[in-house]
Amino acid sequence: MKREEKIKQRLTTEEWMNIVELYFEAETTEEEELALRHFLTSEESNLPCFNEIKAVMGYIATGKNIKRKGNKQQNRIRPFGNFIRYSAAAIITIIIGFGVWKSVNDNKNICIAYIDGKYYNDEKIVLTEMHKALAHIGHNIEENTIEQQLGNFFRCVYNEDTTVERNKRE
Repeated sequence: MKREEKIKQRLTTEEWMNIVELYFEAETTEEEELALRHFLTSEESNLPCFNEIKAVMGYIATGKNIKRKGNKQQNRIRPFGNFIRYSAAAIITIIIGFGVWKSVNDNKNICIAYIDGKYYNDEKIVLTEMHKALAHIGHNIEENTIEQQLGNFFRCVYNEDTTVERNKRE
């Protein structure tokens, strides 16, 4: 007698366990697998020995459903997904461009100075005080040429070296 014909008859627990073993070895036919699914949903399969196969078959069925639903959603979302991506990129570009434009056009010269611990933000006062301070530290360009500055620099180094040599002699 063929296995399919046996399944149509009422099987014992041992025979169902043999079909479960065949299922795990991937040797069941489609009819046997379908009969096993139907059996596992019946009250006759409420035995602990069938828990493992229920878990495996339930996991596989859930995975197939998720994959099937995922493919349908991807096909529906794909045309709109590109539109949403490009729209988001365009909006971000516009926001950044507006921010740069706003910062360039609103860039006012703000003068702030603390003079003797007091806060000043009047442009005239701050610029006047700045010019006074620069006048005190200003140098005559003709007096300090690059050659004179380099000469002063190397003269200091030379003087320090000769001082060190003199100290060694003494």
